[in-house]
Amino acid sequence: STDNGATWTALPLGLNSGSPNIYLYSVATNNTGTWIAVAASGYAARSTDNGATWSPLPVGLIENNPYLTVNTICESQKNGNTIVALVTGYSGTTIDGYASRSTDGGNTWTILPKGLNMVSTTAGFTWVATDSAGVWVVVTDVGHASRSIDNGVTWTALPPGLNSGLATAAFSSVATDGGGVWVAVAAAGRASRSTDNGATWTALPQGLNSGLATAAFSSVATDGGG
Repeated sequence: STDNGATWTALPLGLNSGSPNIYLYSVATNNTGTWIAVAASGYAARSTDNGATWSPLPVGLIENNPYLTVNTICESQKNGNTIVALVTGYSGTTIDGYASRSTDGGNTWTILPKGLNMVSTTAGFTWVATDSAGVWVVVTDVGHASRSIDNGVTWTALPPGLNSGLATAAFSSVATDGGGVWVAVAAAGRASRSTDNGATWTALPQGLNSGLATAAFSSVATDGGG
């Protein structure tokens, strides 16, 4: 849609990623015309004309792992830096913490340390978010998390469970207001908050006072203004 969602035009199946019937997991933009979409089995596609046309990216986004299953968000910064978190899904029993990074709007990609220096190198990434000023936070389905303050070049592990009270919390989403405050949510009603750009985290009330302490939170969002 180019009119704020009033009308819509269909795009090619699979976004010309190389597989027309692949399951598309996520799409993001750098707000300057470039879009990246990621899909199952490692397929990905890129548009440089605000989504009008699409071209395939290398399967897996990293040459030595061509059969990855993308399981999470592709986040793009306004300056063009992009990171995509990937996991493998062979037979549903093996998960590998692969990740790849682009600094040219998704045109080329480089390999990041496996597991992004978390305690577990095989954690399943579930969400990645950025403040568009160099800070990135990645969360996983087993409580592991990692943070970068240099646009994804280097990564430091965060406390398991982000001090939510459950070290193995299955995080589903993390978001920031861009002003230093971050919130991460998980299953079992767990949630955690940071007010120093993700450096330290404290638990939020279990269930976020929703009435169900064990709520399985699936997403968190911010208006950027508190």
